[in-house]
Amino acid sequence: MDYVGRNGSRFLFISETFGAVVDESKNLVVALDVKEPLIAAVNWDSENNRPSGASVELAAAALTNLDIKVFSNNDRMYTIPDSVVAEAKRGLEWRKEEDRGGTSVGLNTARTLARGGQI
Repeated sequence: MDYVGRNGSRFLFISETFGAVVDESKNLVVALDVKEPLIAAVNWDSENNRPSGASVELAAAALTNLDIKVFSNNDRMYTIPDSVVAEAKRGLEWRKEEDRGGTSVGLNTARTLARGGQI
């Protein structure tokens, strides 16, 4: 993961393919997308203040691929129940409304579960 630059209270970090914009004032990942549009959208100042450790941690968690595969004796995939998907989405909405809460690992787990499908 590489630090690109700052624009106001927002920082841009990129991986090989994706970029994450972290708003340090809200302690929140505000954008996660393919890196090229994020880089081009704003004039990122790389000479200004460096991000805090919390911002770096949030970006790293957002850019980490947490598609989880559970291995068992028969290499079986497990379907995420609809009730779990609904609760994960509810938790993410609460976090968005309150602009706080949760760890980076918990946030990424909630995002994985909210997508549904199989793990």
